[in-house]
Amino acid sequence: MKVSREKLLKQQLDLIVKDSALDIHDEIENKLVDREVERQAHILGEHVKIDDTEVKAVVNSNFKGVNWSTRLCQDMAVVQKEVEKTTSNVLLRGRHPNEYVAKFKKQTNTTTYNASRLLVTESACVQAESQKLTYLKDLGEDGEYKYVAKIDKKTSKICHSLNGKVFKVKDMMPGVNAPPMHPWCRSTTVTHVGNWRDRFFTERKGKYQTENKES
Repeated sequence: MKVSREKLLKQQLDLIVKDSALDIHDEIENKLVDREVERQAHILGEHVKIDDTEVKAVVNSNFKGVNWSTRLCQDMAVVQKEVEKTTSNVLLRGRHPNEYVAKFKKQTNTTTYNASRLLVTESACVQAESQKLTYLKDLGEDGEYKYVAKIDKKTSKICHSLNGKVFKVKDMMPGVNAPPMHPWCRSTTVTHVGNWRDRFFTERKGKYQTENKES
């Protein structure tokens, strides 16, 4: 079967793009896993065995219905489409490749930026999911956590509005009431115990009787 030069070239370029995407995928996954293992080691101690399976499950969890791997594929699909378009213009229309260098560089720089943003955002998402697991173990579903935003001139409106608010652990969901709320989100969460003294006496009110001893 005869294959046209254009089709053959597109197939070769497609393999190059997919191979690059696979390298980026592995690099991002490794960095996410390494960051989470390092974070847990600081919390649990260096000599505590960390479950790699649990870490990878957290790393590959969904954020707003899509995991980081799918987002990366979407970005690389844009690059692949641009490569195919450039190839067709060069071969079929006789245009010089240099005409497309600036545009393609801009596109690939955008993809590089997106990959960087993806790594930062998904790291925050992994941390939030890991925090939820810790909160569930330590506080239970009815435990509470507080949203803490980094307040400065760069703070987003949504993080400003959530700062200091308290939520139930069972309702914790990244992108809804837990970081990351948006790309490059710098917010975090902390456990919330409230006024434990008031809660302690309120829960025990009426359960015990005291005896008045007459002297």
